[in-house]
This record gives sequence, C-alpha cells and structure tokens, in this order.
Amino acid sequence: MDFFLDYNRFLDLREKDKVWKLLKADNAPLILSFLKNMFQTEREIPYDAIKANLNMLLSEFASSNPDLQLKVSARDYLNTWMESGWIKRLLQNDVVMLTDAAQKAIDFADNLDAQIISTSATHLENLCNDVQRLYIMVCSDKKLKLKEIDNRIRALKKERELVASEQLEPLSEYQQKEKIKTLYDSSRSLPRDFRKLEEEIIDIDITLRQKIIEDGSSKGDILSMDLDCQEQQMMTDYGAAYKDFFRLICDEALCSKFKKQIDYILDKPISKHLTEKQKSHLHNLIDNLVNESDRVRAVRSRINANLRAFISSEDFEENRRVNELINALEKEAIKFTENKVPIHSKRMAIEMEQGSVRVKSLESLNAGIKSPDKEPDLNIETHVSDGPVSKDVLKLLDTVNIQDVKKSVKKTLGQTSIMTIGQIINSNVIRYGLEEVVAYVRVAKEYNDETVTENEDILIKAKDHTGAVKTLKISLPKIMLSSQMIRNKEEGKYGS
Repeated sequence: MDFFLDYNRFLDLREKDKVWKLLKADNAPLILSFLKNMFQTEREIPYDAIKANLNMLLSEFASSNPDLQLKVSARDYLNTWMESGWIKRLLQNDVVMLTDAAQKAIDFADNLDAQIISTSATHLENLCNDVQRLYIMVCSDKKLKLKEIDNRIRALKKERELVASEQLEPLSEYQQKEKIKTLYDSSRSLPRDFRKLEEEIIDIDITLRQKIIEDGSSKGDILSMDLDCQEQQMMTDYGAAYKDFFRLICDEALCSKFKKQIDYILDKPISKHLTEKQKSHLHNLIDNLVNESDRVRAVRSRINANLRAFISSEDFEENRRVNELINALEKEAIKFTENKVPIHSKRMAIEMEQGSVRVKSLESLNAGIKSPDKEPDLNIETHVSDGPVSKDVLKLLDTVNIQDVKKSVKKTLGQTSIMTIGQIINSNVIRYGLEEVVAYVRVAKEYNDETVTENEDILIKAKDHTGAVKTLKISLPKIMLSSQMIRNKEEGKYGS
C-alpha cells in the first residue's frame, strides 16, 4: 500500500510547494484576484505601478471590510509575495512578473466551479490517435510500422468515401459542444508553458552572477560559463520543449494552414458554444504564440546584454570586493563566537572625539581601543541660543558684505554640486565670526526657503568679549543648496 508514501509526499508539498502555500494563504482570495486582474494582459508591470494599484485596492478594501486583517502597506504584501515565490521583481528594469506557481494557483481556483464539458469519449479518441502516431515513431519493426501506416491510410480512405458520398454523419449538438470546448482547453495550456521557461532563464542568470562574484572568474571564464548555462537550460524539460516548439512556429506553411482552419471553424455554427473571449483567444492563438516565442528570445538577449554591461562596469569588481569583505567579516564573527562574545545580543558603542582605529583581527581590538593618556584640549564651547537673534546682532551684519557671501556660495557650489550650508561654511575662511555665519544662513534661506527639520553642527573660530579666540560649536539648520537652485532663483523660476 502506497498510502504512507503519498501521505509523506503530500505533507512535504503542503510545506514547500508554492502553489499549495498560495491556495492556503489567509488572504488567498485577495491575492489571487489581484494578481489575476493585474496580469490579465501584461506579462511585466513596473514595480511602482503595481504598488500604487495595490495601495489603492487595500485602502478601498479596508474601508469596506474592516474585519479583515490586512497589512499596513502594499510594500509589505509585495515583499511577502516575492519571498513566497509568487511574483518576481527584475531589478534591471524594475518590473514585476507573475511566476508559474501563481499562474497555476489562479488556474486551479478559476476552474473549481467550472462546468465539466470534455468527457472521456473525446479524451479517449485523442489519446488513441496520439498512441498510434507515437507507436509508428518508436516502432523498430519495419513490417509492424508499415502495417500501422496502412491501417491509417485505409481509415482515411473510408472517411474520404463517406465525405464524397455525403454519408458522413454530422456531429450532434452535444458532440460539437464537447469537441470545441476540448479544443479551447488544449489551446489554453500552450502560452503558459513559456512562463516557467522565462523563470528558468532568469534563475540561471542570477546563479551565474552569484558564481561570478564568489569564484573571482576572469571575463573569459564568465563568457564560457554563460554558454554552458544556456546549453544546460536548453536541456531542461521546458527548454527542450521550446526548441521543438520554435522549429514548428517557424514553419510558415504549417502556421498559415493552422490559422486558416481555426478561423474556418470559428465562422461555423459550432463556435456558438464559445464565449467571445474564447473565440478571440483561438483566433489570435498563433499570433500570441509567436509573440511568446519572441519574448523568450528577447528575455535571453536582454539578460546577455545586461551581463555584458555588468562585466564591463565597475559594479563587477565592487561586488567581488564586497563579497570578499563579507567573507572576511564572517571569519571574524566566528572568532567572536569562539571567544564567547554574544554578538547576537550586544552592540559595542565606540565614540571617539579624535583619531581613528584600524581593527584587523579580534586580537588587535584591545590594542586599538584604549583610553588616551591625556584628554585633548580642543578649547570648544557649545552655544545654544535661548531665543531669536537680537536686533543688535543683526546690525552687526553690516560688517559682512552679503554680495561677497553670495559669491562665495556660488563659487563653492561650482556648476553641479549639492551641499549643505554647513559644508559651504566649512569650505571657506570665516573672518567675522558669528556675524558671517548668520550671513551665510541668511543667504541660504534666500535661495531655499523650504521648511528644514534637521540640524547640523560646525566648528568656527571667533573672538569672545575678552578678545580671546575660541573654537565654537554651532548648530545650524541643515539647508540644502545646489547651483541649479541658485540659477532658478535668480532667473525668477524657483518655486513656480
């Protein structure tokens, strides 16, 4: 008895299979209906577009169904769906595509309440024809093969005679309905085969990129690996099936004959058993299959182009160095564990006013972090204003030429820079102390009058009331400036 084998297999599928997980999800009706409608006509949707649509749907749904436990945002849902393998996000062009698992779940749920039309008679007839054709192809006995072909010829001759004498019995109403429904059902499965093929191509590309970074291969090795991956992909079930399909779809005579026969059937009364949507599907079947075939080749070409660009870019070396750094950090983390340092629960907070520390290993950490022999005397004072700047201070601005400050700001920014006012002040020599700093802030507010919520600290040297030079730590509003912002303001366009 295979009960326990099946039980264990189904138990494993329930835990791991993406289709099963989607069907048993708490919000499965919401997920299935949203994905079905979003990907009804499109194979790829921009990430921002699908997120905006989902946000709008969640807002409407939450107001009409307050009892449902919905996530806070569309981003949370999309991340969960990506982690579960129901959608994929392609970062090269930032689009989202539906996976084969999600399509299977949608089809399964869609057909649960569908009326069964195709019966065993039609299926058995098709199966017998398929068995006969396959038997002829695989039979190694020449006499038996010729005998079967002769049987087919005699059957066709008999059918021809019946047609010529107009004695061939027409299909009953029920047989017409059954056969054309079976025809439609068979046609539906064809375009879906490509979805899994595209996933295989994308997964192979991801695996190849990871291998490139981890192995530190040369560019020649990478191209060789890419060719090997393509060859492996064509040997998978979906890859091999596509190869044969592509050969058939390129046969212009076969496709033209097929399309004419489909259109002829759709023009006859038998087509009344199909909906307009089903008729449209059959009418456009060949065109859709050609488009799907072109899409597979386009996906492959796009991935190859992205791979070549990746190899030629600086990201290739940067990713490799990042991977080496991660490996080194993992080794150091092992040392922490071996020394019984609970790195998962404690955080080392190290603050240094001056200087730097280089830590190459756990052993050098103690040598690198130690208290200085003497506290450095930076002569820094922190001044916090208790209220608005007084009129007396503002009068002192007369000693600072505002036009000179504006010239300094423009010169520091150059043609393309974006800097904070604090960074601009630090890039210039401050001669008049606080008065000049206030002038810089005033100029910054003139060019950018948006509300500022962040502050930044700078250090300047200024004389106090005794004439002694002090280093002051000043907190300023973090105002962002750019050369384009200044040009727009002076041309009267800023803020319009």
